[in-house]
Amino acid sequence: MLYTLAVLASGIFWGTMGLFVRELNAAGLNSMHIVTARCFVTMVVVGIVILIKDREAFKIKFKDWWVFFGSGVVSILVFTWCYFTTISLTSMSVACILLYTSPIFVMLISLAVFKEKLTPAKVIALVLAFIGCVLVSGFGGQISGKGLIIGLVSGLGYAGYSIFTSLATKKGYKPFTVTFYTFVFASIGCLFIGDIPTIVTTLSGEPGLIINAVLLGIVTAVFPYLLYSWGLTGMEASTASIIASIEPVAATALGAIFFHEPVTLTTVGGMVFVLAAIVLLSGVKKRKTPKASINN
Repeated sequence: MLYTLAVLASGIFWGTMGLFVRELNAAGLNSMHIVTARCFVTMVVVGIVILIKDREAFKIKFKDWWVFFGSGVVSILVFTWCYFTTISLTSMSVACILLYTSPIFVMLISLAVFKEKLTPAKVIALVLAFIGCVLVSGFGGQISGKGLIIGLVSGLGYAGYSIFTSLATKKGYKPFTVTFYTFVFASIGCLFIGDIPTIVTTLSGEPGLIINAVLLGIVTAVFPYLLYSWGLTGMEASTASIIASIEPVAATALGAIFFHEPVTLTTVGGMVFVLAAIVLLSGVKKRKTPKASINN
């Protein structure tokens, strides 16, 4: 139950992103600027915590660099770029729906990589969660072939974090280690796409924006990624990815509370579907894959 609550909390933290992004957008920062700031803040904050609390967490085996490259670049950067590109090609709702095909990819990859069992409860929960995300997001806007492909790639990239993080935890790496090196690689990638001078100039012009950017990193990245990484040490990746579908539900609820965004019966129905999926999975005994299957 603690692992379930950790993953559930991570999804809720991710759902708070809109609370911070709006002010940064209003200041002139675009999506990739915000992603870059978030990555650097997360890397620095987690690095400081490790430096103070447990310096052993800095140690990784050189042969495992590809796992953190995967979670940082293949997952964080690729899914982010594809997600924002899909929004520009289609609409916010379509992009969100395509992004939340990720649990499907996680389940399929987990069957092959971790030998997880495909149970009726998982399949039902997956269908419930996806329908819920569709209803919460709404299905407005047209979609092109290019938008569809890039949107699906965003879902695959999003799924990659669960897979690579599961690999890392099964190799014995701590959540702090996984999160730190994920954002080290993501930050390196941001150097090529993030337009650092614009970010520095914009944030330095107003102290409030710096505080906003720091909170963005801590609340929407440090907390949730640490919790999600820890949650994966006690449950299967496919289960975790479905439970994390609480994110759009949390985002919708917070939007209604803080920005008075309308909530329709369809939206409420979607929330119920997602919550039903989580309740279904939380009542199922999880089977944990032995570490030896990954280390050998």
